[in-house]
Amino acid sequence: MSEPIKTQAFSPNFRALELCSEDDFHSDEQLLAFLTEKIKLLLQHDSERLLQILYRLDVREEKVSHIFRTEEMHHWSSSLAIIVLEREKERLFWRKKYSGTLID
Repeated sequence: MSEPIKTQAFSPNFRALELCSEDDFHSDEQLLAFLTEKIKLLLQHDSERLLQILYRLDVREEKVSHIFRTEEMHHWSSSLAIIVLEREKERLFWRKKYSGTLID
């Protein structure tokens, strides 16, 4: 089994926007499934809030637009979850690189 993913290390926006619980996830797949469901609910019930969240998480608008233009609607939530997780991992990489401290 891989190392648990500690969502506490993700950006405060990620946690504060309730995209994720304070729980640790045991795999990327488990975290992606959780994110996909959260994003699916936002797409169905509050798409404006989802767009605000993506903006605050600094997800590239081009990536979001590409998903909406090229993918089938039933794939949107999983594709958005992937780019959100990629962005958070990218943010962690840069934080580790320039902070000089290790983040679990």
